[in-house]
Amino acid sequence: GPPIHAGRAPSGSRMAAAAASAAAAVPYRCLVPLDAIGLITGRGGAAVRQISRESGAEISVSGDGDTPEAVSDRWVTICGGREQKEAACRLIVERLHEWQEGAEGE
Repeated sequence: GPPIHAGRAPSGSRMAAAAASAAAAVPYRCLVPLDAIGLITGRGGAAVRQISRESGAEISVSGDGDTPEAVSDRWVTICGGREQKEAACRLIVERLHEWQEGAEGE
């Protein structure tokens, strides 16, 4: 027979809140070129901690063993609320733009 649900159906606003919290639970992931990963991590992880502090997001960078051999890039995973993840992405993209401009200037 049809599935049986106990309790009331969630209201529209509760469903929207559930969808928003589900979206917040989905991390952002991006690939950063190995040449540029030092800009994101910094010496001893100082830069990644600063980005994390400024944005409020939790950021992790894949290590050698976490990245497929065919890929020379590193995965950067950003967790937190939507605004925190977007702020962290902006900070990372700014650093990558600076790196790219420097690389083109050589």
